Amino acid sequence: MNVFSRFASVLTVMSVLGSIVPFALVYAESTVAAEPGDLIRGTSFSAVYYMGEDGFRYVFPNEKTYATWYTDAETGELDFSSVKTISDAELAKIQMGGNVTYRPGSKMIKINSDPKTYFVNQGGTLQWVTDEATAVLLYGASWNTAIDDVLDGFFTNYTIGESLTTDIVQDSASGAAFFVSRVWSGTASITDDKSLSNYTWIPIEDMAFGSLMAADATTTITAGQTVKWTNNDSVNHTATADDNAWGTGTMKSGESFVRRFDTPGIYTYHCGYHEEMTGTVVVEAAATM
Repeated sequence: MNVFSRFASVLTVMSVLGSIVPFALVYAESTVAAEPGDLIRGTSFSAVYYMGEDGFRYVFPNEKTYATWYTDAETGELDFSSVKTISDAELAKIQMGGNVTYRPGSKMIKINSDPKTYFVNQGGTLQWVTDEATAVLLYGASWNTAIDDVLDGFFTNYTIGESLTTDIVQDSASGAAFFVSRVWSGTASITDDKSLSNYTWIPIEDMAFGSLMAADATTTITAGQTVKWTNNDSVNHTATADDNAWGTGTMKSGESFVRRFDTPGIYTYHCGYHEEMTGTVVVEAAATM
C-alpha cells in the first residue's frame, strides 16, 4: 500500500468517528411557501432539504455534504441564513427525491471498504484519483486535507466514472487548476448538479386530467422529467397506470403526487375512482449531443 492509500485509510477511521456528530439545529422565524431552489425545513424538526425544480425534496445526508454547498465564505461556518420554514403538513406532502451528493470539485472522498480516493464530478460521478501525483495536480501539496470519508451506506448515491490520471488532468484545457474550477463553476446549484428540470403540472379539476373541457388529456415530456398531478376537485382521485405498473394512490382534495418517467414510451392511465377519466403521458427520448 503506497503513502497515498495509507493516508486515505487513516482518514477513513477519523471521519467515521466525526460523522457521529448530529446535524446542526436550524432555526427560522416564519412559515412560507416552498419554491424550487429553496432550502426548506418543517416547524418541528431541524432537518434541512433542498427543494428541486422537479417537485421533489432532496436530503442532505450529513453536515459535510451540506457544507460543500452552503458555507459562509467569510466565517467558514455552515450557512443556514436562507433556510425557509414550512408547516410540517406541507413538508410531508413533498415527496423525497433522493440524497444530495457532494458539490463537484469541492472535495475528494473515500469509504471504509474501498482504499481508492475519488474526485467528485457532476451528478455524483466519482473518478478514481489513481496516484498522489494526480491528487497534487488537483488540490496542491495539501491534497491530504481535501479528502472526506463517506459512510458506506451513502456510497450508493454515487456512480463510478472514468479514472483520473495526470495526463487526463493536464490535458483538460489550461491545466489542473482549471479542471477543478470548471467542474466547480459548472454546478452552481444542486439543480445544476442533478440536471433537474421543471415538472409538468397536470391539474385534476372538473373531473378531468389537465383540461377543463376534455375527459382525456395527453402530456408530452422528455425522458428523465417529472409529472406532478394535483387534485383540485372536491372528491378523491388517482392517476393509475392502465397496466397497474404505477400509480399515485388516493389523492384527496388539494393533494399532489410527482412521478419521474425515465423510459421513453406511451403511458396511459385512468382514475381509480372514476374510470371515465383517462390520460396519457408520452415520454420522448432525450436529444443526444
